[in-house]
Amino acid sequence: MVLPLAMLAGITAAAQPGERPPGLTLAEARARAYAHSPSLAAAAAELEVARAEIRQAELWPNPELAGEVEDLDRSFSRRAESETRMELQQQLPIAVRGTRVAVARLQRDEAGVRLELARRDLAAEVARRFWAALAAGERLRLAEANLENAGEVAATVRALVEGGERSPLEQAQAEAERTLAVSAVHAARRDVLTACSALAEVMGETALDPCTLAGELPLTQEVPSFEALSARLGNTPEERLSVAEQKRLDAEMTLASRGKWPEPVLRLGIIRRGSESTTGYVAGMAIQLPLWDRGQGELAAARARREIGRQQGQARALAMSASLRVAQATLWESAEEVRLLTRESLPRAAEVFAGVNEGYTRGKLGLLEVLEARRMLAAAQERAVEARLRLALARVEVERLVGGDTAEGERQ
Repeated sequence: MVLPLAMLAGITAAAQPGERPPGLTLAEARARAYAHSPSLAAAAAELEVARAEIRQAELWPNPELAGEVEDLDRSFSRRAESETRMELQQQLPIAVRGTRVAVARLQRDEAGVRLELARRDLAAEVARRFWAALAAGERLRLAEANLENAGEVAATVRALVEGGERSPLEQAQAEAERTLAVSAVHAARRDVLTACSALAEVMGETALDPCTLAGELPLTQEVPSFEALSARLGNTPEERLSVAEQKRLDAEMTLASRGKWPEPVLRLGIIRRGSESTTGYVAGMAIQLPLWDRGQGELAAARARREIGRQQGQARALAMSASLRVAQATLWESAEEVRLLTRESLPRAAEVFAGVNEGYTRGKLGLLEVLEARRMLAAAQERAVEARLRLALARVEVERLVGGDTAEGERQ
């Protein structure tokens, strides 16, 4: 009796790209995440906070109305010579108001860049979980193909045993192999559930029902040079954030330096004197004397914060360059691994299995050789799926760092 050829065809097809039923695409997953993600909504709210603070900074201080009656008697009653005074006081923050508005606007610009960063990081995380869920689905299809083939092997061996051509021990071995395949399917289903739940979480949803994804793990990848990719770091959100932070810190230092200038208070009022009810007017100005507190501490703190921001910006740039170098190398290694597995390892494993299968049907090889060849082919399939997932994740990381498609680095 001939061992079914579907055993080879099913396993081989499980790791090869093919037609998939319509499902959730990566672009759709990102769009839904943009619409429902709490983290992105929080970043957008931070931008609204910054805009509201601009409106607040542009407002003048409220005027103060003061009134008093002088020369009252012991019962707090007016006398003939009592004076009534009403004054309107207005603080004039002429030295710092413009700088406060400038600081608020720079904070808005910084919040806008942080929103862009949050959107980019969310897109990258959605992509990571999307590819992980897609890989989990690939592993499930591979496990189901292995289970089907293990069942066909067990049925074939059982028929051979019943015909007296094989030992009952081989039937027990085939059944044990099928049991392991059943266990692998259950584990793969759990992995799919976990991966789909993780994807739903980052999309701001409770669950994906059904969890049907449209896409293929990459088989090839053009890898730009590190120099081509690093040339794009000057226009990344991180770089724009460093520039925005430095501008804000410079403005805050200017604000601190102007804070030592006293803010004058203008006073205008009216006075009514005595029983004759004569009316007079009063005008004045008050100003603090900066004898002890001249904002020295605030200025020193602002200067230190500016230096901290400058150093943090440099550290961020160094970290970005180092991360990009690692990501580019990982992308190249992953692309090579996928190429070796899909073009060399998998075809050879399939060829070995086909030869062992034929030898078994002719009675020249035993069941152990068939099972071992099947395990080797299945392991190669599993490694291919994992390598393609690593390739997808490496591409996501490079695109996150440079912003945009990796191919843009070669086109520039």
